[in-house]
Amino acid sequence: MKRHEAREKAIQTLFQIELSKLEVDEAIEFALDGEESDPFYEQLVTGTLEHIEDIDALLVENLKNWRLDRLGNVERTILRMATFELLYVETIPENVTINEAVELAKSFADEEAGKLVNGVLGNIIKEDKKNRDKTPDQLQKNLKTTGDERDGSSDRRETSGSIISRNVKRTCGSTSRTWHRTETESRVDWG
Repeated sequence: MKRHEAREKAIQTLFQIELSKLEVDEAIEFALDGEESDPFYEQLVTGTLEHIEDIDALLVENLKNWRLDRLGNVERTILRMATFELLYVETIPENVTINEAVELAKSFADEEAGKLVNGVLGNIIKEDKKNRDKTPDQLQKNLKTTGDERDGSSDRRETSGSIISRNVKRTCGSTSRTWHRTETESRVDWG
């Protein structure tokens, strides 16, 4: 199975799981429809589901003038999977992930969905690059500063705190990031 096809099948699987509340194994079997599975496909599905809370928090921070629950199901599913791929699959260049996600959005939704997906993923990349060179102390200081300037919503601060905490783990050098990815992969059941 080529990676583009694996991404398409992963979107279909994640969509089925969200809308029909199928179990992961049932959704995978349904999406594959008798075809042989692929490790990349399974990594996308299980990894996205495993990290969905962190992914959703990051999406909330990067959606401009949108709420996550107001997005279409297709757009939300594509953004979740692409965000997982950006953060946890280091072997694929960021521009490839974004281009694939935009094409999937255009294919499964429409041109406007492609623009939305491109914008949100671009924001995630931009924030990640800004935070890569910061030390954990600088990130924590930034959290306190932005928390004081916000409207006082505790949910927003908690979301931002979890994102900063995750970024601290990811931005303290490539060893930390690789360990985090390896630790994540070791918990995935590859069947």
